Amino acid sequence: MSLVNASQQRFETVFDALGEGVVYQNPKGEIVIHNAAAAEILGLTSDELEGRTSVDPRWQALRRDGSPFPGDQHPAMVALRTGERQTDVLMNVLKPNGTRTWIKINSIPLFDNSSSQPIAAVTSFSDVSAIMVFNEALNSKLDELRERE
Repeated sequence: MSLVNASQQRFETVFDALGEGVVYQNPKGEIVIHNAAAAEILGLTSDELEGRTSVDPRWQALRRDGSPFPGDQHPAMVALRTGERQTDVLMNVLKPNGTRTWIKINSIPLFDNSSSQPIAAVTSFSDVSAIMVFNEALNSKLDELRERE
């Protein structure tokens, strides 16, 4: 095995071992590369995830306040359009099985030396659904206690 192949194999092993979802999107926003965690968190197969874009209406993405989160405002699309990093963005997405998942997203644009426009975006995200459920229950309990006072 060549040094390049060994290095690539190590990179792929680390990439797939991450618990956080990671996707690489081309300038059109199409997912070109992803790790296993990305597919698992989003409830999609590898084939379903590849080629999908942030503007795909099947995400039925919502903001924290329950309002729609349009695809052109998703962190990767903003990073691709503006060239600016997007951090700690909270989004609720619909999985194909009908359940919803809260994800916390970071997206960074990638540039090559010859252009001021991003050539891609790398986006990482983690499932924060359990935290959101816990916070909701905690806030509900706090409201109850305040009402008793």
